[in-house]
Amino acid sequence: MSTGPVTTNQGADDALGTVEGALASLRSGRPVLVVDEQEQARPGHVVVPAALAEVPWVAWAIRYTSGLLCAALPQDRADRVDLPPMVRSGNSGGAAYTVAIDAARGVTTGISAADRTRTARVLADPDSERDDLTRPGHMLGLRTGAEGVLGHRGFAETAVDLCTLAGLSPVGLITAVTELPEGRDGTAALAQRYALPVVTVGELIQYRLVHGDGRKGRVARGKRRSATTLHGQFDVLDYHDHVTGAGHFALVSPTPTVESPSAMVHVECLTGDVLGDAACDCRSRFDEALANTAVHGGAVISPRHESGPANTATKPDCDGVVAASAVETGAAAAIVADLGLTEIHFDRESTAMAELIPSAPHVAG
Repeated sequence: MSTGPVTTNQGADDALGTVEGALASLRSGRPVLVVDEQEQARPGHVVVPAALAEVPWVAWAIRYTSGLLCAALPQDRADRVDLPPMVRSGNSGGAAYTVAIDAARGVTTGISAADRTRTARVLADPDSERDDLTRPGHMLGLRTGAEGVLGHRGFAETAVDLCTLAGLSPVGLITAVTELPEGRDGTAALAQRYALPVVTVGELIQYRLVHGDGRKGRVARGKRRSATTLHGQFDVLDYHDHVTGAGHFALVSPTPTVESPSAMVHVECLTGDVLGDAACDCRSRFDEALANTAVHGGAVISPRHESGPANTATKPDCDGVVAASAVETGAAAAIVADLGLTEIHFDRESTAMAELIPSAPHVAG
């Protein structure tokens, strides 16, 4: 149980400024602060885990924000308690407001912090049904899509994803931070004053691209088979990508090494890898990676492009290779971690991969 809001002169610990720090905060019933680094004009938002909502923190959120608390929840959860979109037509790309509700029991007017805490708890309860809520009420719902923040870059999706990754009910209270009397940026001031974690939407997207959605990992290991190449025998491991649906693979050398084995990441290129296009050096890079791995051990990882079909596009500045996107990079990082490899080499530069590898988790086989 959270101890409630307490001011501090020490500011937020640096460790809190990570997704892991935010998840730990949510699990303890404390809020987190979220900002969208791509839209700095937009205010930061407070996220309170609905399943662990407590009156002191809800009252605190009301005090330092617009006061309009919304409950972000997945579409299937909204359908279970009969919370349809408030407007049937309109922009379907983002979260959709639902009719306003209150808890059917245990509340008075519905507007107090205690009443809104009660409503949040009812929404987070997986056993709640339609009759556990009254309409109209004082809390708006926000329906989010199944892909979460990977499908739409929004605060509602961020709240649902954070609560899910924390192992909590996928319902989060969100509200926009307002300026404090001191005139400082509200989000930074609140984080420092109450030692709360601040995460960006981009950081959460990056985290999800490696770690999955909280219910299943980013990739799942499939079949293992043997393959004899020009450079020797390799074990081939298949991986299914839960985000794109693509099938990736890793060629693992059985050669033991005295040092830490490494991984070479090579994004697929049909024109070079398969057709041997002379204008593309991808095949030679792939062969070089296999030859090196056969001698020193480790693996060659080949993530497929997120669109699914093999890449046939060419770009003169990269010899026929379309650069790996963040989605593909995340898949490669998850596979690297599953194989237990830590030393990474790239047949082409990838600063995104270098940023993702340190936090990549092992995935379920």
